[in-house]
Amino acid sequence: MNKTLLTVFAAAIGATVSGESISGETLLRFAPMPKAPIIDGKIEYNEWKYASTTFGGISPKTKLMTRRQNDFRIGYDAKNVYFAITSEIPLAPQALSADDCVEFQLLPPGKSKPVVIKFDHTGKGKIPAGVIVKNTIGYAVMNAEQGKCWTTEIAVPYSVLGVKGFKDGEKWGLQMIRHWSSQKESGYFHLPAKAGEMATFIPDTKAPIISFDGFGLLMYQATGNHNWTYRIENTQKQKIGIKSYSYRSGVSGAATLDINNPDLFGKEDKKPIGSSQMIAPGKTGLFQLHMMAQFPGKARLLYSHLKGYNNIDYYKRVMFWDVGISRKAASEFTFILAIPVMLGASLLELLDFGFGLSTQEWMILSIGLISAFLVSVFVIKFLLSYIRKHDFKVFGWYRIVLGVLVLICGFVGII
Repeated sequence: MNKTLLTVFAAAIGATVSGESISGETLLRFAPMPKAPIIDGKIEYNEWKYASTTFGGISPKTKLMTRRQNDFRIGYDAKNVYFAITSEIPLAPQALSADDCVEFQLLPPGKSKPVVIKFDHTGKGKIPAGVIVKNTIGYAVMNAEQGKCWTTEIAVPYSVLGVKGFKDGEKWGLQMIRHWSSQKESGYFHLPAKAGEMATFIPDTKAPIISFDGFGLLMYQATGNHNWTYRIENTQKQKIGIKSYSYRSGVSGAATLDINNPDLFGKEDKKPIGSSQMIAPGKTGLFQLHMMAQFPGKARLLYSHLKGYNNIDYYKRVMFWDVGISRKAASEFTFILAIPVMLGASLLELLDFGFGLSTQEWMILSIGLISAFLVSVFVIKFLLSYIRKHDFKVFGWYRIVLGVLVLICGFVGII
């Protein structure tokens, strides 16, 4: 094997090793910030306007958007990389703990291990020398109707990353995470298909800056309505053309967002978010879709993909989310709630009746309990299997018909 082949082979192995942890399924490609944000732990819109913002963390456990809300921000200039996260905190009397933390990872090109920065709301944790961290606790528009948020801002000098600066077109690994300790949960910017997998971040001075700002300020929780918004900032001196291949996917009339529910597969109703537009220098472009969540059904998937007229990808991300609860989960929860009620009622009846039972009566009672338990197991198993494949319509009509019959019998004096 000649030296040329050896060189190519070694380069291929090196590229595989260094690139195996980077996924193209989540991608950010954007220009630097014209002006650095003030790192004070307070998000000011004009300061972070030219950073790429993404709403919603994804849980590796459920594969859905986390129950708690948060957003991620990343930007850069000639000196630093800037990160920010705003996230919900526990409601009183619960408090933030050391396990409530944020984590930022950047994997330089050609490296196998990322630079990791991880800390809690007090600023304690894994923070390399030179990194500036500021935290605040206060109200945020994101969830002002629920409680307070923790906002963190950090500035990371290029020296911490082992480079002098970003180069256009280079592929970096990127991951941003919010870890919650109460009702333990983690929200990832990129949902890793395997341990250590990261999103793709590409610096590009000629690119636009694209953000997904969320479902609509105070609309998502307060009304159930959705207002999906992609914001495109053009910091260039010429127009930029952007095409949107993004869409929201939902199921008409389906109140469940269980991604494992087979009765939803293949029935999604796709609604495109935006089409294409030219954005003038220094201006902001928007792709928006406003829908009522109650009709015609609930959304369950957001596929984000925006690219330029030059066919270059600028923003990619996929996120499932759960704005309700599946039929199976709701039924299981109902059965669980019934257990203490039935136990309490049985115990109260036994206390009223007394414990002075004969041996034969105890045996009959035991046989009855065991029989009832075994029958209940099979009946509940059948019911859960049924509702996983069917909806609750038959039960609704049954209650309506029975209710009408009871009313009629009451009027005619039968009951």
